[in-house]
Formats: sequence, C-alpha cells, structure tokens
Amino acid sequence: MMEVRITDWHQARDAARAIRTEVFIREQKVPEELEWDDDDLTAVHFIAWDKGEPAGCARLLPDGHFGRMAVRREWRRSGTGTVLLQSLIQYAFSQAGMEILRASAQTKALMFYHSNGFNADGGFYADADMPHVHIHREHRARSLSDHLIPGKDRKTHRLETLIAQSGWLEIVLSANPHHVTLLCGDPHHALWSDPAVIEAFSQYARTDSSHGPRLTLLFPSEEKHWERHPLVQLQQRLSSLIELRIQPQIPKQALLLAEPWGVMQFVNDEIAMAEMNNPSRVEHLKLELRSLLEHSHRPQNAPQSFL
Repeated sequence: MMEVRITDWHQARDAARAIRTEVFIREQKVPEELEWDDDDLTAVHFIAWDKGEPAGCARLLPDGHFGRMAVRREWRRSGTGTVLLQSLIQYAFSQAGMEILRASAQTKALMFYHSNGFNADGGFYADADMPHVHIHREHRARSLSDHLIPGKDRKTHRLETLIAQSGWLEIVLSANPHHVTLLCGDPHHALWSDPAVIEAFSQYARTDSSHGPRLTLLFPSEEKHWERHPLVQLQQRLSSLIELRIQPQIPKQALLLAEPWGVMQFVNDEIAMAEMNNPSRVEHLKLELRSLLEHSHRPQNAPQSFL
C-alpha cells in the first residue's frame, strides 16, 4: 500500500537523494550542481513509499513554490505521482494555510498537473536545457484555464525557439492525439534530432498500439547515411508502431498534424506557427495531404525491419 511521509530534509535526505539522483541526474542528465541547493534545508519533503521502497518525492518551500517532484521508473503510470501531488496539495492548503501553489513544470508533465487542478502561465522557457512552463493552483479556484491545453486552447502560438517548439510537441503528444503525421521536409533541422522530441514521439507511439501505427513520417528522400537519423532509428526500433514513407514532393518547411485538433507548421527555418484546437484546419490539411500520402512509397534501401 502506498504511503506518503511528510518530513524534513534530515529525515528525507537519503530517500530523496536516491530518487532525484536516479531520475534527474542519471535519466534526465541534469547537472549535479543544478540539482542540489540550500532550499532542501527549509523545505517540507514528501516521500512516497511502497512496500518499504521509496517510489517518489517532492518538496514544498515556505513561499508556496514546490518542485523536485520525481517518480522512479518502476512506479510510473501507477498513480504514484497523483498520490504524491495530492498529499502535497492537501498539506499546503489544509495544514500550512497557503492560498496558492506555484511550480516550474516540465512540459511533458503539464497534462498531469492540469488533471490535478493546475493552470499554465505564460510561454515556454528552458531549465536545465529542458522545456518548462510556469504553473499555479489557487486554493479556492473554481475553473481551469485552457492555456496550452490541447483540444481547448484556441490561440495561435508563434514558436521562435527550439525550446518552445519541443515544449509544444511534448504537450501535444502527451495529450494522446488519435494520429500524428509529420512531413519532415528538412530532416537536418535540429528539432528532429532533439532527444526530448525523439523520446516524446517514442512514448506517444507506444501508448496505444491496438489499432496499428499511430505515427506516420514522410521524408523527401533516402539520403546517404540517412539510417543514422534519430527519427529513422526510432522507426526501425518501433517498425510496427511508426510508418515511414518517402515523398519527394513534400515542402521543405515541416508540417505536423495531430488529429483531430493540432497543427504545427514552419514558416521558415526558425519559426513555427502552432495551434492546439483547430479541427477544421486539421481536417482541411489532411485532405490536402491525401494525394501526397497516396503517391508516397516505402524506403527502397531500408533494413528489413522497416518493411
């Protein structure tokens, strides 16, 4: 049975250091000098225990900011994160008398926080070289904002940095769209080699494989050494979940459709315009792309595992 213990740094240190070292430093490659700080000494710490094993952790600062929330791999997708976060929320509002909670959240976790009553604030920024957004939850708030929520946010977002573009993709893919099509007209663009983006595509493709491939990749050609491209390597590993096609007629500027509501379209080599809730435009673009897809072909020189 899961138990969350609320304590100080002296009591939490061994378990918290083990969890945060495993998740942040080893998995996410956060530099040690960024992970450890003096805030641990004044924070209230929350440790989730399962059958005597530390499964997750978080900390709450006196000013209402919380963070360093991590769940070990073995306990992910088991509800551990929700139990941990709800314990922190209950303590902050009911015992500590706080009126608002704030945090810096990795974009891939935004949907998790939103499902627990948090709103996103502002735009994307980098923290430890990973895309983040500010989030908050008020004690007596009655409604949730649609900002950065797929299927609800009607704004058009101008994404001018790799951090913003990868953050947008992480949010959209974590919302589990029905199908994603990527026209990768410029495979050498840095976004398509970003480890965070590759991992987001991987997680999305693995989420539900009951209806065949959920991700379609269109490349303009089979270049020399193209098998080394991170997206091609991902498709090779997940060949039953990701479809790879060749279509020389696709535009150079990338286009991504996340059916039925999301679209990201590059207007030049650096800037993309993106929407999270425009089903009519997605459907229109889907119809426009039908001919390109119908006249595409499978790679001729791919390893057998592609076919």
